[in-house]
Amino acid sequence: MSRAPILVVKLSSLGDAVMSLPFLEALRERFPDSALDWVAEEPSASLLRGHPLLRRVIPFTAKKALASLKAGRFRAAWKTIRDLRAALREERYGLVFDLQGLFKSGLATFWARGERKIGFANGREGASLFLTEKLPPYDPSLNATRRYLLLAESVGAAPAPGWESRVTLKPTPADLAAAQELLGPLPRPFVALVLGTRWNSKLWPVSHFAALASLLAARGLSVALIGSPGETALQEEFFALRPPSPDARGLVGLTSPSALKGVLSLADLTVTADSGPMHLSAALGTRAIALFGPTRPERTAPLAPWVTVLRPEGFDCLGCLSRRCPLRPPRSCLAAIAPSRVLAEILGGRAAPPGE
Repeated sequence: MSRAPILVVKLSSLGDAVMSLPFLEALRERFPDSALDWVAEEPSASLLRGHPLLRRVIPFTAKKALASLKAGRFRAAWKTIRDLRAALREERYGLVFDLQGLFKSGLATFWARGERKIGFANGREGASLFLTEKLPPYDPSLNATRRYLLLAESVGAAPAPGWESRVTLKPTPADLAAAQELLGPLPRPFVALVLGTRWNSKLWPVSHFAALASLLAARGLSVALIGSPGETALQEEFFALRPPSPDARGLVGLTSPSALKGVLSLADLTVTADSGPMHLSAALGTRAIALFGPTRPERTAPLAPWVTVLRPEGFDCLGCLSRRCPLRPPRSCLAAIAPSRVLAEILGGRAAPPGE
């Protein structure tokens, strides 16, 4: 058992994968001779490939199969499912951990060959049916990283002391080269501004980002704009408010997972709402200002001491967990965080990453 390979099932978003890395380190500490494999969806799979603690990343391609089914390509859908199942059954694992607790992760857990399949009893969508060992239901208010570590503790694993202050991701030379090509001659130092996020209610107004960029420029700091391909309109709005200049580089929609890693590792600081790049910055050791409104920092904020959480004042409904503001008329709680307040936090320089 001590040498048997171990499988981690954690699908979903990039941020979720990054928050799971201390769990991975805890497993390595406890089982130094066991190969570690991970089942992940994109873009998390691309981010995790090449991680020094992982032997293999198995891409979870159920979305591809579903797309084929919707298009009427039944043979292609069946082949995708068959290939995924075969990849999961190549090994016989000593331990299989379902960190996700959803039907899709339960399906991957079911297909994997393993002696012990471990997860929480309060997994949703019937996920716990696929487990051989169910931990007591977790407290929903518990930080996600600490929740995953409860699974590690169930097999006697724990991260090294001071794990909250350790950098869990490092850029590769390829990451840095991709970033340098995108950044070009952008003057240093620079701040990464993450314009988008999955929920409308989590957006900090683009006008605030533009105002912050002007405040930073007055102090000799450049900015690089970060976002997904679907968020190019936010970048266009930014440059409509603050016309293109040598001290601002628009990278929205241009960063692969590798290039994103590189850009955030080269940045001197990141300003972001609750998002995947927030977690990625924290894991890379880049100082970050994280803006929280409808989501709850006690659940999803990075635990690294170089991440500072800012929340708006004067709202009784913070942490509502609503994708769209339920108030009538709707209000943007994050808009109440003024650019001047963010600048003051940046210049205050409360927490710095290790080695600074």
